[in-house]
Amino acid sequence: MVHINQQSLAFPKLKPFALHLVLAVLGVTLTFYVAGAIYTRAMLPLYSGTLSAIQPRYEVQSLQITGSAIHLETVVHRQVVDEGGRVLRLKRIVPVSIAVSSVYIQPIILLSILATWPLAWRKKTKALLLAIPLLIVINLIDIPFVLAWEVEDAIAADMPGSTRIITFAGMEIATRVQDSQLLTYWYVFLQTGGRQFLGLFGALLCIGLFAMRTEKDS
Repeated sequence: MVHINQQSLAFPKLKPFALHLVLAVLGVTLTFYVAGAIYTRAMLPLYSGTLSAIQPRYEVQSLQITGSAIHLETVVHRQVVDEGGRVLRLKRIVPVSIAVSSVYIQPIILLSILATWPLAWRKKTKALLLAIPLLIVINLIDIPFVLAWEVEDAIAADMPGSTRIITFAGMEIATRVQDSQLLTYWYVFLQTGGRQFLGLFGALLCIGLFAMRTEKDS
């Protein structure tokens, strides 16, 4: 049984915490506005590797920042059956883009909460260092999957009559992606608040892990 030291959690008073949180969000947002491209470029090789792992049929040709977007160009290999029953191997180059600001949402939420949490600066620095690998993992279950869905959607756009309706959290959503229903559900989750939830969840998980680690060391 793990006993958590209440001083490790140090739950803040609401009003000062809210004020500090607003200031932290503004500060972290400004930081990413100025230097966010550096963070994104550092993540691009990880995005590419994750994308190839979850979609082995993709050959990533380029993944780069173009203006305010992340631009992916990939070769997609597919096997299709024509009307005569013949199996055809198709090769197609698919370009897609997503807003680069999508990358910033989780770090802004996670780092703002940790920066606001009432800890001594030495402990806060340790908590922020602990958050780095967690933030990378959270980002990798987001951006590569969104890119994969965009590729599948671009391919499905050429298939007449491919739109269908799926139900997600009580909402009816039209989608053209046929092959990957789980990917579609995850995409919809991320685009309807899930990305923000993961940032909040990551911050709370980091606080909990740091509290347990502090208790273990004491």
